[in-house]
Amino acid sequence: MMPRPSAAVPRADSGPAAAAAPALANCSRELPRLRRTTAALAGVSAMLHLLMIGHGSVLAGLLMVGMAALCLPCAVHLWQSATVRAWTAVGAMNAAMLIVHGWMVRSAAGGHAAVEMPAGSAEGSLTGHEVLMLSATALSGAEVVLAGVGLVLGASWRRRAASRAR
Repeated sequence: MMPRPSAAVPRADSGPAAAAAPALANCSRELPRLRRTTAALAGVSAMLHLLMIGHGSVLAGLLMVGMAALCLPCAVHLWQSATVRAWTAVGAMNAAMLIVHGWMVRSAAGGHAAVEMPAGSAEGSLTGHEVLMLSATALSGAEVVLAGVGLVLGASWRRRAASRAR
């Protein structure tokens, strides 16, 4: 298991290692913030899935419970540590969510790119389900981006720490 970044930031007084120390210190401060923010978003995503339980069939409700159950372990793992596995799981899960949400929107539109407004709704107004779906989709997109940033920052931190250890 990798040591926590904040505990592993080496100190050096001169040479090229001294030039890298500020970058390492900055990365070690930012990575925990990033992972905790991403973990909190995963928790919010789980709550959004639970809020969607009454917006469809029983099968859709069971699917929402399952999706919420999948979001929570990712959130916990990411909250606890910034492992490559945790970042990858969050990124992959949310990329899959974007694909599924895109498929659902296209299916609801009968294969067209835009979803038609349901009969009886004012043009421009969204139903509660649509707001939840758009919110979940936006969160998924943000989590994919944050997971990518977390993977890049983590790899950079590990490379720099390994080169400093030599």
